[in-house]
Amino acid sequence: DDCILINIIDIRCLIKSNMVIVFEQYDYKNMKVGYLYKQHSEFINELSERLRETQSILPYEFRALEAIFQTVVKSLTQEFKYHNKNAMKILQELEYSIDKNNLQKLLLNNKQTFAFYKKAILCRDMIEDLLDDEQQLLEMYLTNPRTEVTTDCTAVNFNSSKNTQHSYGTTNSL
Repeated sequence: DDCILINIIDIRCLIKSNMVIVFEQYDYKNMKVGYLYKQHSEFINELSERLRETQSILPYEFRALEAIFQTVVKSLTQEFKYHNKNAMKILQELEYSIDKNNLQKLLLNNKQTFAFYKKAILCRDMIEDLLDDEQQLLEMYLTNPRTEVTTDCTAVNFNSSKNTQHSYGTTNSL
């Protein structure tokens, strides 16, 4: 049976033509960090809403991918805001006192921000490569026989996917 396996940031899913299996890597209910549980709950809700849409022109598997990619974008956006807020706080502290402790905080924040930047670039490149390769997108159809896909239908689906890519690019300009 054909399927799509996704592993991006903290999301691991197996997409089939009529279901999505989400592999949970954390015990979200027992975690001390509540934001991960909140992100996971929002992802599950977004995914459920997308998959229940019956009027969408996108096939089941592309609605699942769209929900996954939008969750990735939201997660990266939240992480960017976190790093930006911390950097601004440290820089404000440095305006008043340039000492060893504040410089160490700045160095640590710089390392964390650079690691985030590399992660965001990898996600962006992976999504762009996927959406730019029409043959790969055609191979991802699970609900319709690949031989019966018309050019008009794929153009509409690719345009919708490209809109997701465009919103990703404008949301996370680094």
